[in-house]
Amino acid sequence: MSTTGSSIRVLREMFRDDSYLSRLPVAIIQSWYQREGYLKSMADLIEKELQTFSNPEETMIFFSAHGVPVSYVEDASDPYRDQMEDCIFLIMQELNSRGNKNENCIYYPRTDL
Repeated sequence: MSTTGSSIRVLREMFRDDSYLSRLPVAIIQSWYQREGYLKSMADLIEKELQTFSNPEETMIFFSAHGVPVSYVEDASDPYRDQMEDCIFLIMQELNSRGNKNENCIYYPRTDL
C-alpha cells in the first residue's frame, strides 16, 4: 500500500467490516496537492532553501517522487503521476508569482529493480 487510492480502499474495507468503526463519521480528503495553503508552504520552504546557495537564481529545483515504484507511475489507472506533476506546476506557478524563475525537473526513481 503506497498510494492514497490503495490506502483509502483498505480503510473503507476496515470501516465497512468493523461494527464499531462503521458507526463513526468519516471524512476523506481525496487529495491535498492543490490546496492553496500547501502550495504556499512548499513555495516558502523552497525559497528558504534557495537562499542557502551562493547563486539562488541559478539553482535547479529538483523534485523527487521517492519511494513510489515506477510501475505505479507508469500505471495509467493510478493518479499519482498526474497529481505529482500538477502539484509541481502549481508550486512553480506560486514561485514564479513571487519573482522566482528557477528551472525545475522531476525524478521518478526506479524502486522496483
